[in-house]
Amino acid sequence: MLHWGARSSARGPGPRISIGFEFQRGDIVPFNEPLLDPASHLNFNGCLLVIAKQILQYDHMYPLSDEMKAMAVAVLNVGTAGR
Repeated sequence: MLHWGARSSARGPGPRISIGFEFQRGDIVPFNEPLLDPASHLNFNGCLLVIAKQILQYDHMYPLSDEMKAMAVAVLNVGTAGR
């Protein structure tokens, strides 16, 4: 997932850009899902689901407001309904 945001400080020449990777062998059961095919492209809804999942995943490191947590849970509940 590649994402960017506002400048991290007034001294920053541009927006903060972040990229994260996590790899797992494809021939074993995923320890965390979704396990994404690296050759695939996520549509907008897929991106929202991954973002919501990661918001909750890192709550132990970056405590969330009640509103942010509720939003991420709601996105996941809507996006995974019927699966």
